[in-house]
Amino acid sequence: MRSAHRRSVQAEGSHVFGELFVFLLLGMFAVFSLMAVVAGAGVYRSVVEAGSPDGQTAMPLSYVANKVRALDAAGAVAVVQDEAVGPVLTLTEDYEGGALVTRIFAQDGVLREQFGYADAPLDPELSERLLEVAAFDARLDEKGVTLSVRMPDGAEESLYLALRSSAR
Repeated sequence: MRSAHRRSVQAEGSHVFGELFVFLLLGMFAVFSLMAVVAGAGVYRSVVEAGSPDGQTAMPLSYVANKVRALDAAGAVAVVQDEAVGPVLTLTEDYEGGALVTRIFAQDGVLREQFGYADAPLDPELSERLLEVAAFDARLDEKGVTLSVRMPDGAEESLYLALRSSAR
């Protein structure tokens, strides 16, 4: 009988050891998972902080470039000098026998966009605020348009877009 009792005590001991092993294994998994999440968050934060200035400078140019590419047609892209706001990039498109125009300009440190009928005058009060910029410039030549932006932190970027409509 003693040997049966010993076997049950040994079985109980190995059973407790098995439960303890599983518990420790799960605990280690939880700790390593938490460490991976914390390390990943740190890497993500450093990537965002390192890439942030370049991304912010390129963002307004990317937006305007996509607008130009989408509306690029013969005579559709122009740059007009306005006394109140400076250079205004105008993108005209035909719509049901009339013309619609998108005007992009900077005023008071903000890049703005006004969309409406081509015969309506520029009215900054009716424009939509896009994002803060220190300066925006657009220059048109026979082959394309040069877009330049200076951000409030002083970062500057320029982009030249060849117009498909000028190649026709």
